[in-house]
Amino acid sequence: MKNKSLKYKIAIGCIIFTMILTFAVAAIGYYQYNKNMMQKYQNYSGTIVKIAESVLEEYHMVELIETQTMDVSYDRIRKEFNSIKENSDIAYIFVIYFEDTDDPYSMRYAINGARQEELDVAQSESEVYSYMGEVCGEADFDEAMRQEYLQIPLACCPMQIIWIFLWQCW
Repeated sequence: MKNKSLKYKIAIGCIIFTMILTFAVAAIGYYQYNKNMMQKYQNYSGTIVKIAESVLEEYHMVELIETQTMDVSYDRIRKEFNSIKENSDIAYIFVIYFEDTDDPYSMRYAINGARQEELDVAQSESEVYSYMGEVCGEADFDEAMRQEYLQIPLACCPMQIIWIFLWQCW
């Protein structure tokens, strides 16, 4: 009788130890997977931002914003952004700027990109595109996001007026 009780306790102990070990291995695996995926996402997003920055530099987006001009260069930037969005797994790509860098509510849209399927479905381009100088809606960005954007300088634009945003939907 005592022998069965000891075997029973050892079996229960082994089962509990196995369960704890299984949960520990699963937690470590999840942590490593999540860490690696976030790193890959940041690398991928960083590459797309660098491509978008080079487009903005090539077509002098800072000058277009300063002069509020939507000329041939603006159209070329839009085509490049459309191409970036079409050829990547990005749900949104757009550029905003601040009219007054001290006022987080002075956010304005500069330009955005769209996929061909979005353009095909829309009744007009204004349903899909944001245009130079359009005020960012109150619901578009919360207060914390607005304050954060004022703190992050963009490599191509030391004046802190341009921000590139990417969103991926997985």
